[in-house]
Amino acid sequence: MPLLFFGKYYKYGFFEMALTRPKYSQIYDSDYKNSCRVATTGDVTLTGGAPNSVDGISLALYDRILVRSQSTSSQNGIYFVTTLGTGSNGTWTRALDANDGTRLTSGTTVNVEEGLTLGGKMYRMTTPNPITIGSSAIAWTDVSGGGAAAGGLNGQVQFNSTNAFGGATYLTYITGTGQVIANAGIASSSTSTGTMVVTGGVGISGALYTTTINTTNLSATNITSANTHITSSDSGIGIGHDNVVSRIGNVYVTTTNTTNFSTGNAQITGGTINGTLSDTSNRVVTSVTLSAGSGISISSATTTGPSAAATVNNSGVLSFNTRTGAVTLSSSDVTTALSYTPSQSATSTNSVYSFDSRSTNYVPSDRNAGLYVDFKTNTTDGLSDGGTYHGVLTFRSYGSGTDLSGGQVQQIAYTDNNNLWHRISTSASAWGSWIRVLDSSNYSSFALPLSGGTMTGTLTTQGIVPSANASYNIGSSTAWYGTIYGVSTQAKYADLAEKYKSDTIYEPGTVVVFGGNEEITVSTVDHDPAVAGVISTDPAYLMNADTEGLPVAFTGRVPCKVLGPVKKGQVLVTSHIMGVAQAINNSKYVPGCVIGKSLETIETTEVKTIEVVVGRF
Repeated sequence: MPLLFFGKYYKYGFFEMALTRPKYSQIYDSDYKNSCRVATTGDVTLTGGAPNSVDGISLALYDRILVRSQSTSSQNGIYFVTTLGTGSNGTWTRALDANDGTRLTSGTTVNVEEGLTLGGKMYRMTTPNPITIGSSAIAWTDVSGGGAAAGGLNGQVQFNSTNAFGGATYLTYITGTGQVIANAGIASSSTSTGTMVVTGGVGISGALYTTTINTTNLSATNITSANTHITSSDSGIGIGHDNVVSRIGNVYVTTTNTTNFSTGNAQITGGTINGTLSDTSNRVVTSVTLSAGSGISISSATTTGPSAAATVNNSGVLSFNTRTGAVTLSSSDVTTALSYTPSQSATSTNSVYSFDSRSTNYVPSDRNAGLYVDFKTNTTDGLSDGGTYHGVLTFRSYGSGTDLSGGQVQQIAYTDNNNLWHRISTSASAWGSWIRVLDSSNYSSFALPLSGGTMTGTLTTQGIVPSANASYNIGSSTAWYGTIYGVSTQAKYADLAEKYKSDTIYEPGTVVVFGGNEEITVSTVDHDPAVAGVISTDPAYLMNADTEGLPVAFTGRVPCKVLGPVKKGQVLVTSHIMGVAQAINNSKYVPGCVIGKSLETIETTEVKTIEVVVGRF
């Protein structure tokens, strides 16, 4: 039946509820069982030799295991680790939610959490009812997937529709080469048509071979063809490579708006050039020839060397940088000469630039609004901190020249000694002194590790809030904090418990008394005044947590094994059944025999695990 609850499941088959607690009788006979950590892959010894690892996973005490592969199939079922094996002493016990024919029924389904082979699987018990534990042959069937056989031809990519596999006719994978072939033959007329439709970018590290490229923007390092034609109605085209002309022959641009067209020795026929025509490798261009065409008329524009001149007779300005190969057209009717420009302009606005200015110590007014990265010699700007050179990052948020109304100009430098330095302008023409702000001696004081690492000293904060509920700890089982000061505390769980040495492992909910070979043992005497309490499921506060033993609940609410009949609110004492409580018989009362009071009612004479309040009422 469907199961809705709030609470925590414990590996050996019990539940502890945080807010709403359904009765155990509403849980134990559910067809869908709580998951097992692992499932067996072969025959195992269950008692006196049970393994301490299954399917590549090391087990822990109380882990649940799906036993599914026993040669004696009546031994199959759901177990939990009661003694973690180190040789011949390992023991597994059937889980309480699957230890008889009313709890383990045909159709019982369970998920497997971990395992190298079976992790993530789902199994269903297919043996018909009725089930007799110990004699019925219990079979578990893998129901993880659709269960259908692969369809189609070898190599066809498989798809699953309504639990039936099929082969994709037009999509094939070649195992030997890793090649994927899509051969639907659908023509493409837009970005949403064709044999293959991709939304987003496509990265290709090798060569791309195609008959036709229809694109808005084309950017490539190599375009190889005997005679490449690039056609665009209104797009940006970028082609850059050493000695491009020898690879692609002629490049013909038949566009009405070509922005940032870059190539070496390219022929431009017709059209209007808006922007910059440049050699992207910044080589010295010895000759550029612009031929008359649609929209441009030039009487002479052939240049050679860094001092050559060009005259433009047109409604535009032609400026040519013979070092970088930049050719710029703009709207003005002038005659100009070409001159050599040593670098990009240091006064360009709202841009990011990188400079080799090792011999120049710029004053603040030399930098307009923008971000600049400079390569400096140590002696140039007075920052000598290891090595010969260092890098400087200059930031000006607003203005140009001597206008510092938007704030002073800032510089940050990083040196070979792994130190970070800062200085600020004191005027438009002067800098302040360099100040070291971060080095190996103070890094730990200013850098708080966000993942891993160690922080020393005192952390002062208004609150510490975890990123996920009930997922993280303060301290650990081996690293404890000292005294914790506070006004009040709250806990998710219910009882106060203390650890005591036990003569064996008892599952939560077991009633124990003081005695036996150690400090506590299981109860077996009716109205026993030596009663200690109930083995806690998950205590809200555990005393002596770092000692050996089992947690015994002394006060608060806990699950407890109780023999019926019993009424809600009735006083509970020990019974003659091992580890089981019962309703008090007032004629047998002796001081010290009370365990607590029942929070539920049992009408029958069977043993059930119910919620009780432990305490000396």
